[in-house]
Amino acid sequence: MPPKPYRIGVISDTHGYLHPDVFSIFEGVDLILHAGDVGGVDVLTELEAIASVQAICGNVDGPPDARLRPLTRELETPAGRIAMVHGHLPQAPSTNLEMVVDFFKGFQPQIIIYGHSHIPKLEQLDGVLLFNPGSAGQSRFGHGLSVGLITKNLAGKPVLEHRTLKRDGVYRVGVQK
Repeated sequence: MPPKPYRIGVISDTHGYLHPDVFSIFEGVDLILHAGDVGGVDVLTELEAIASVQAICGNVDGPPDARLRPLTRELETPAGRIAMVHGHLPQAPSTNLEMVVDFFKGFQPQIIIYGHSHIPKLEQLDGVLLFNPGSAGQSRFGHGLSVGLITKNLAGKPVLEHRTLKRDGVYRVGVQK
């Protein structure tokens, strides 16, 4: 039997609501990363029923629970080095991705996950993949709802994709190979 690929579910901006499609999309993931604006630890408890969760604090998370305490995280995963920020560093607002990349320069991440804008994005800057899964809470700002997946492919490289949340299922909206 071939080895199982390592998969990470990426989610942000749930604002206290977890869309039901998240459970089927994240089924079988090895890790879930929540990039802030969780909106309550109940969301983390529901996600922990799927897989281990690492989360960071967003601007709506108020006094941080112990599971939300950090504003940033730096993780070593089988899919590579991943840094997380919601978008609220004192010296790097989320709109300045160059400053975000510079902030994590010492860690040398392959991927930086961020949230806040509710807009799914995937771009590369200075050799770093910048990945915003979009919002997985209730629809706001007209951007729709989405989450992300990171899969370590057979060549050992991370493949990043967005999945749109719909009432009748999911479909792929973007893949980076």
